[in-house]
Amino acid sequence: MVRRAVGYWMSKREADGPMLRRRLDAAEIPQLLPYLLLLEVVREAGQAAAPHPASGPRAGCRPERVNEQHVNEQPVMSEMNPRLNFRYRVIGDVSLRHSRGNYTGKCLSEVDGQGPGSEVWRVCTEVALQRRPLLSRPPYIGPLSHIFQCESAVMPLVDDEGDVTRVLIACDFLPEPARSQLHAPQHQRG
Repeated sequence: MVRRAVGYWMSKREADGPMLRRRLDAAEIPQLLPYLLLLEVVREAGQAAAPHPASGPRAGCRPERVNEQHVNEQPVMSEMNPRLNFRYRVIGDVSLRHSRGNYTGKCLSEVDGQGPGSEVWRVCTEVALQRRPLLSRPPYIGPLSHIFQCESAVMPLVDDEGDVTRVLIACDFLPEPARSQLHAPQHQRG
């Protein structure tokens, strides 16, 4: 499912740039919807700046500073370093079943283990700032004990001005390999 989502994103992208948000059409990908999450990128121009009503934080959503964060071991340029947060807008059924709760409407900074310093925060920030998709396999932290890893593709969606306004995430959940497979005797050829 992750590969299919990446294929869809690539088929809808603009030349060598990201996909326009308005080109996302749920009717074209009904089989993928259970595996998708859509996060809104919440930006604030600077620490003292008032948030823009259309894109700034809403009640209960605190943007966090990412000024000291590095992306790909390189410092993020100051003009590309707004205060960021990410708000869950849509959570597909598969992701919801594997989650510790329904986070629709909440920001990453409000969810335990997903705020600044977490892998999900780092990947979403890098995608939003670099405008490029990333593949990730973070460890699974959730209610199901037989799942050990989440495979995901995190893809930027831009508005008509080229600003990343949403992050589209395709997730699949990988079960722990059976112990018999891990410790199976190796057959020698004779």
